Amino acid sequence: MKPLRTSDIARAAGIHPNTVRNYEELGYLPRPVRGPNGYRQFTQRHLDQARLAVAFLRFAWLGETFQQLAQETVLCSAVGDFAAARASAASLLAQVVEERKRAERAAELLAEWATSEAPGAQAPEGMSIKEAAAYLNVTAHTLRNWDRNRLVTVPRDPVSGYRSYGPVELRRLMVIRALRRARYNLMSILNMFRQLEADPGTDPRAAIDSLPPGEDDIYHSTYRWLTKVKAVEGKAREALALVPRQGGSAG
Repeated sequence: MKPLRTSDIARAAGIHPNTVRNYEELGYLPRPVRGPNGYRQFTQRHLDQARLAVAFLRFAWLGETFQQLAQETVLCSAVGDFAAARASAASLLAQVVEERKRAERAAELLAEWATSEAPGAQAPEGMSIKEAAAYLNVTAHTLRNWDRNRLVTVPRDPVSGYRSYGPVELRRLMVIRALRRARYNLMSILNMFRQLEADPGTDPRAAIDSLPPGEDDIYHSTYRWLTKVKAVEGKAREALALVPRQGGSAG
């Protein structure tokens, strides 16, 4: 096979030539040999590895754990430790699957809340913000932030003027907490509540997975997270298939 140039790798992997050089410096690619003219001479192995790196490094936006597993996969594959690479890739996929399940569980809780008067245990009356934060296992700052972002309206005690959390507010906050922990962003949650308030017959699962008016659906955003996390899971499965098994064959 004729040696591949940096530009050949870049074009085939869909990246910039400088990215190929960066991958080499970071250890994401095996060191290529140099020709008599001093130019790098890449092989099919380098091209396969570059494609693998592109496939896995896209998961870094999901957080530190995903970034670490992606890098471990790429680095291990680059040095030929394919068993370790597949183990890290499998762990990354398992994390993505758990994200998808968490998003689905939160959407189910949302649907339950929207269609019943009091899902779950009956919440107490008249709690202060400190008591409500402890009850929900969040911080008072978090509750104020949700209030400022109009996710919940908390009535004030007519005597003290302080926020007074009752069953209605606490049940709504439980849903918000579940959605936030499942990576739904604040604007998606606000958009969902607005849709339900405008039309109580709206499917809450469809509402939480819709794009707020005027917002762009960029890949690294958590808008439409329920749909997006399912797509991320599919990409993770495709990426795992790119990791060679021991002996060098992928699949």
